[in-house]
Amino acid sequence: MSRRKRPDPFETDTDSDGGLSSSQTSSIHKRRRANDGSSILSTPAPEDEPQSPATTPQSDDDDVDDSDEEIESQTQAPAQLIAAEDNVAVEAGILESVHAVNFMCHENEKWDLGPLINFICGKNGSGKSAILTAIQLCFGGKAAATGRGRKLEDYIRTGQTGASVTCSIKNQGSNAFKHDDYGDSIKIERHWHITASGNCTAGFRIRNANDKVMASKKGDLDEIVEFFTLQFDNPLATLTQDDARSWIADAKPTEKYRLFLRGVLLEQLDADYKLIEENCDNISPKLRQNKEDLDEKKRRKDTAAQKLKESEAHATARQRLHELKHQCIWVQVVEFEAARDALKAEIEKYGESLTAEQAVQEAHTLETERLRQIFDDKRGEADTAEGRVREAQSTQRDLEATVKEKQAAATERKQELQHAKQAVKDAQKDIETKTREIKTEEDRLAEVDGGGAAQRRQDLDDLKDAAKEAGAALETHRNRRLQLDTDAREAKEQLDEAKQKRNAQFDEVKSCKSELDKVRNAGSLPDTRFHPKMPQVIRAIAQETRFRQKPIGPIGKHVTLLKPKFTNMIEKIFGQTLNGFIVTNKADQELLTSLARKCGMPELRVNIVTHGAINLSGKEPAEEFLTVLRALRVEDELITKLMIIAHHVESAILVEDYGQAQKIMNEPDPRNRPANVETCYALATGSRQKGFRLFYRGGNPAQDPVDQYNGPLRMNANVEDQFRLQETRVQEAQDLLDQYEDELRTCQSKLDEARNALSRHSKDQVRLKTAKQTADQLREEKQSECDQDNIAGGVLDTLKAALEECKSSLDTQGTLYQDCVTGNDSAKNELRIAQQEAADAKHQTAILQASVDALRKEAQNADQARMAAIAAANVCQNKITGLQNDKRLFEGNLATQEEDLTSLVEQAEAQGSARVPIPEGETSVSLDQKFERLHAQLTRAERNLGGSHIQLATAATEALDEYKRSSDHYMGLKNLYETLKGSLKTRKERWELFRKYIGRSARSGFIVQLSQRGFRGKLTIDHTQHKLDVKIEPDLTLKDAAGRAVKTLSGGEKTYTQICLLLALWEAMGSPIRCLDEFDVYMDALNRGKTIAMIQEIARQSQGKQYIMISPGSRADITRAPDVKAFEVAPPERGQQRLGFQRVSAAA
Repeated sequence: MSRRKRPDPFETDTDSDGGLSSSQTSSIHKRRRANDGSSILSTPAPEDEPQSPATTPQSDDDDVDDSDEEIESQTQAPAQLIAAEDNVAVEAGILESVHAVNFMCHENEKWDLGPLINFICGKNGSGKSAILTAIQLCFGGKAAATGRGRKLEDYIRTGQTGASVTCSIKNQGSNAFKHDDYGDSIKIERHWHITASGNCTAGFRIRNANDKVMASKKGDLDEIVEFFTLQFDNPLATLTQDDARSWIADAKPTEKYRLFLRGVLLEQLDADYKLIEENCDNISPKLRQNKEDLDEKKRRKDTAAQKLKESEAHATARQRLHELKHQCIWVQVVEFEAARDALKAEIEKYGESLTAEQAVQEAHTLETERLRQIFDDKRGEADTAEGRVREAQSTQRDLEATVKEKQAAATERKQELQHAKQAVKDAQKDIETKTREIKTEEDRLAEVDGGGAAQRRQDLDDLKDAAKEAGAALETHRNRRLQLDTDAREAKEQLDEAKQKRNAQFDEVKSCKSELDKVRNAGSLPDTRFHPKMPQVIRAIAQETRFRQKPIGPIGKHVTLLKPKFTNMIEKIFGQTLNGFIVTNKADQELLTSLARKCGMPELRVNIVTHGAINLSGKEPAEEFLTVLRALRVEDELITKLMIIAHHVESAILVEDYGQAQKIMNEPDPRNRPANVETCYALATGSRQKGFRLFYRGGNPAQDPVDQYNGPLRMNANVEDQFRLQETRVQEAQDLLDQYEDELRTCQSKLDEARNALSRHSKDQVRLKTAKQTADQLREEKQSECDQDNIAGGVLDTLKAALEECKSSLDTQGTLYQDCVTGNDSAKNELRIAQQEAADAKHQTAILQASVDALRKEAQNADQARMAAIAAANVCQNKITGLQNDKRLFEGNLATQEEDLTSLVEQAEAQGSARVPIPEGETSVSLDQKFERLHAQLTRAERNLGGSHIQLATAATEALDEYKRSSDHYMGLKNLYETLKGSLKTRKERWELFRKYIGRSARSGFIVQLSQRGFRGKLTIDHTQHKLDVKIEPDLTLKDAAGRAVKTLSGGEKTYTQICLLLALWEAMGSPIRCLDEFDVYMDALNRGKTIAMIQEIARQSQGKQYIMISPGSRADITRAPDVKAFEVAPPERGQQRLGFQRVSAAA
């Protein structure tokens, strides 16, 4: 149990009043008995008669001032009895009920207690004492302290595993404990049970009036017990029958005295005072030690004050040092501000230079655009002129070849004319000769032949004509052989060409299908689509760390095609550009070229493009046109810039319909042409693999074919679009392959037909040759017959034949001559015309070539100027980039300078330094030197004094504070010591007075209680020997008797004596609840009735106190009254035996 609240030693009014009330009550009872005829104390003893020891108790060492007469007068003083109706119960701090479940012999019992006097009656073994034990345990009593068991398990009803006890405390009125929380009643429950493992677990539950659990800790119970000053652990406040019998009858005087001191709480006060005395004894040596420490700290204080006084002599130097310190701090701020202003001025210069360079760059950009337009115009004009030159050169070559042919023909005609002229002359001479010879021969033969030879000559002439016709037919047939051979050779060549086209297209179909498989399997296009070595180049770029800026590329990897239908057209437009990379400086270009060369890709194109977007505002076609740039999604502005510069993608439009493209581009009036459209790319009709480039050449519409793109797709596109596009390419390639297969079959048919014609020609040639041979044979036979005739007349025939031949030759030669003359004239004329035309063509070719050269030169000059302008613009861009970088660097430095300056100012202000002016000409170095010199001087002085002025002031202050604290501590400790000593002395004196008054109250109360039955007795309290003893004389007739010891009394007399003493001590203690077990166990009915009546009247005089008395009698023995409540505990069940409890000592 926690320590209970103890009443102040001087708060004895209640106990004193209680004691006086007891005396008055005793006197009243005496008068009543005298009137009733009682022999006990009928009249007071005469004054001169010596008083007996029984009536005049001897004084102890504390009561030397109290004479026997005073005590006797107190016991006989008149007192006014308090009626039962006037005994008012208190509103808080008393028991209302006790509820036991499976506790000892009780299964489930609840007893409602009265607020004042309670008598619990019952047979032996009915469990009356168990109720008192339950109250003690419920309020935290130890199991062994009750004397009914050693541990909580012993209090569990037989056959049960758990028990609980609940006590309800009245909690009303102004003295209630936390009434808002607990209400009008506080229910204390203690429960315990045995677990399956055999251990006992216990706990508390504190409930309010509504049975709500408010707390469950022992500390909360202790707070309630201490608040109501409940003393259930006080052996006198709750006195069991065993303790009562042993205390009165068996205990030694020293044990009685100890129990008396413990019951009235003087023992606890004495222990506390001893503890205070020990503390005072411990404080004394500490006071001496603190006095020595105080003297030492006073010496330190005086020393520190002297050093501080000496240090104050350097105040001027310290002030100067303080000023220099602030100047050193703020001179850095001034210097930083100067550096900041310089940076601002430099940034302004860079801004001006940047503006100027941007203006120059803009001029170069405009010049580039102008020169590009010139270059395109001149190049277009040169291309057109070159086409005319090629046409003129072709015409010139044809004319020169014609001249050579004409010259050869004219020479041949001239020779033929000379030969023909000579042949005519020869033929005329031969005719004249042959005519003369025939005339002569006819004259001779007219005389010999009769006419048969003439018929044979006629037949011979016919056969000759037939043989001639057969020869002509054979020759004509032979001449057709050359044409047939030519047709067969051309058919063979066409077949070979068709096979080559078919094989090439077959490879193209195979390649397209392979690309389609790659797209289908990979889901995207690999890097090898740019070049087989491209993955190695990409890895080398990723591993290289020397690039100033990582190259961008391959370019096609960063370009997404939004219009798949123009894939082949745009792939053809960009060419090798999509395979290249972009860098921003020459060093990165050289480094990347070196890496590509090492990776086996020396042809890699590396373009230098500087940062800075090209302003396209107002330079693009209307939104209705799809430009190449609009058909793409480009990931980097540098790529866009390259495409604009290299391919003019912003002004090149894409048109799906070739006819629509012609309408757009072939507008004759330049004013009606679409604005900002320079080139138009159109798909060929029926094929997306080819197309046309329409543009303006010299201001006039022109166009060039765009061949099919046969490489892999390099631009990014949606995988499904890629797949569909590749399928389209495969289908178109397959269709073209089928077309080439048809052409191949056609060529094969032509070749077979030519070969068949040659075969038929060979067969016809054999037939015609046989016919010619037959005709020649018949002619020869007829010639042989004529030759026989000519044996006689052969001369005439010969001459005639010769004449005919001469005539025929003359006709032929004449015709030939005339033809030669005409041919010679014609050849001369044709030669002259051809020579003139050739000369004109040569001259025109020279003029056109000169024009082409001039245009090429102008285009080259414009291109060189454009490249120079681009280079100049790039140089400007590099300068701009450099200026921007430098400006950003300076701006970063300025920001850092501003931050440093702000931080420096904050640091200066954080040091408590206000800005001070810096003397002119002073710098941080000079101020630091001055500060260091003065600081060194002060440092030497401070070293001599043992510290700086601040340190010395701090040390002096600390020494003074330490001295004051020590002084205050010493004085406080001294005052505490003196206060404790004085207080202890006063309290000891009061303790002794309190002990005296309690002893006096107990003695007087004891005498009064004994007088109720006419007993005489003496309560002896020896505070020196620590003894308490009782002397009793039951027989009033023995006035001179000194009294008998308690052991010599009868059982009833012992019990009565015990009750009288206990009631006297209760009044001295002032306990709110008083419990007594089987007070009348050894009394007869008469003594029990008188004792009960005495207890009731004494209890009423202690108004508000609650009494719980246990009696083995019946409820009928209790006098009925409004303030008395008596109830009888049910007898024990049959077949049950009384529980045997072993008495244990308090130590157990």
